[in-house]
Amino acid sequence: MRAARSGLRAPARRCPALARGRTSAASSAAPLRLPVAAAAARGSWPASPGAAAAAAAAAAAAAAAAAWRPPAAARAGGRAARCDAEGGEERRARLLEHIWRGDVSASLGLLPSVAGHVDAPLTSLGQTALALACAAGALPLVSALVDEGADPAAVDRTGASCLAQACCSGQSHVVERLLRRHGASAATFDINGLAPIHQAVGFGQPACLRALLEGGADPNLPSGDVTAPEEYGAMPARHETALHIAARLLTRAINLGDGSGSTEHQQRQQRELMQLLVSHGGDALRRDADGNTALHHCARNGDLWGLWFLMGSVPDAAVASGTPNDAGSSVVSEADACSWQAGAVVRLATRTHSLRRGWQKYWSVYDLVGRG
Repeated sequence: MRAARSGLRAPARRCPALARGRTSAASSAAPLRLPVAAAAARGSWPASPGAAAAAAAAAAAAAAAAAWRPPAAARAGGRAARCDAEGGEERRARLLEHIWRGDVSASLGLLPSVAGHVDAPLTSLGQTALALACAAGALPLVSALVDEGADPAAVDRTGASCLAQACCSGQSHVVERLLRRHGASAATFDINGLAPIHQAVGFGQPACLRALLEGGADPNLPSGDVTAPEEYGAMPARHETALHIAARLLTRAINLGDGSGSTEHQQRQQRELMQLLVSHGGDALRRDADGNTALHHCARNGDLWGLWFLMGSVPDAAVASGTPNDAGSSVVSEADACSWQAGAVVRLATRTHSLRRGWQKYWSVYDLVGRG
């Protein structure tokens, strides 16, 4: 690695347990704001491996270690080994902090002594230094790590790629760099069957979605099979597009009278995501594993804006309104079951469809001539 070639040496080892009378280097370190937005957020959308299970395992291991007492003859050697282990954990904690801060020289200086090679996992989820730098948005460090041989296609234990880490954390500048300069794939699925485009929409990151679409990502890419273990509590595979996710997750409970629905910010976010997807070829009539289209979700959730917008994007609104899912429920019947306003929007959009399409073509030509 560059740090090794330039003659940089790892910091001298020291034992906090003996020097300060403490039992763990980690206990003396300040809390780190590590870039684990992707892993933490997947606990609620969608299912995650679960930090709780990892924490429980770590606690059990710590308890077992504390309960065991080595023979007196081995304690001296055990003390030295403990010092080495604590020194390694302290260096690892410093390395993670440097990565989160985007400190290039400090990160490259510590990485050889902590990880051994540039693509070694640094977290319990198996995230590499590059994955963490992508999640932190540390673009100079991302470039430096790739120059040192880090693999942008590497995935962690959940199957999340570096590109997915950046999308979950909203690092659109990193997304653009990974796609345009480092050849990252936008069609890598994690164990929940999600590609970066699904993560960008699910985590509400319009800037990342734009970078993906402009970088050639397929707006109609369906989610893949779910391979997560049962104990993770993952939902069954939906085989849905990003437009399904925008309609299903970001429009739910919008019109609840008790105020528990989506906030105005979430609604604006959802509209921007839908507009981006449709403008890049997103198809509102694509069907998921249950035969639902994005229009079904908008109708079911009472999303009047989403219904009106997506009905205007389809070639034939009459066909769209009557499209049934696998349960035999059409878009208009879902809308009627939700509210009279939703049913009225579907019928109005159907009757005015040809006029709207003509108006859209007129303004498209007008904009083209005006720019010319």
